[in-house]
Amino acid sequence: MATQTVLIHPAGSTKTAYTGWSWTVFFFGPLPALFRGDLKYFLILIVGHLVLSATTFGIGNIILTIAAAVKYNEWHSSSLIEKGYRSQETILRDVEAARVRNTGTISEV
Repeated sequence: MATQTVLIHPAGSTKTAYTGWSWTVFFFGPLPALFRGDLKYFLILIVGHLVLSATTFGIGNIILTIAAAVKYNEWHSSSLIEKGYRSQETILRDVEAARVRNTGTISEV
């Protein structure tokens, strides 16, 4: 079961990231990556499925599907963080750390 986290970009946009098993990738293959706008992993999964279909008579597709279902949410979250998205908790912690640095004490908001 995946857990949901909302990530916020400094420009103001938000995206939902998940951690854990991806049932959508398990049942729909690379399509969730396409719908999330994650073109990189969509293409990786499409090419992987095409190559494994041609070389292992489809048996490799089962392995790729399970591996992608286990790892895709982690890959997607990592790519969002690389693009500058941060969790609300991280942003609040950074703001509080900056406040402490600037004032030398912890103050209430």
